[in-house]
Amino acid sequence: MKEQLYLADLFGNDGYDDKLTYTDYFGDKAVGRKAIEKIISAWKTEPKQFKIDKKRNTLTYTYPEQGRLYELSYIHQELPPILNARLTSRSIIMDLDQAQNVFDIPFAKRINIFL
Repeated sequence: MKEQLYLADLFGNDGYDDKLTYTDYFGDKAVGRKAIEKIISAWKTEPKQFKIDKKRNTLTYTYPEQGRLYELSYIHQELPPILNARLTSRSIIMDLDQAQNVFDIPFAKRINIFL
């Protein structure tokens, strides 16, 4: 486990300043920005790669067969912890409710209507 570095440790603590951590400057969305962008992009371009299970409250993103698995691992590692993301061989399974908040997408099955 990483030891947290506090500004007060560097500059002395006079009792008037609070201890600040990395997350005070960068929240989960800032740290996982690239992974979040990749999921949003995938939803826009490859919606068939997603499975929505409202009963189990899960959103599953299955990585394309021709994709590089290290990218899937990177996405998984960078996702905010609030998603409770789990990595399987070719998929990432996330909490649906939290995913809708983090990605700001109301995930729902799409209906294709051709006129």
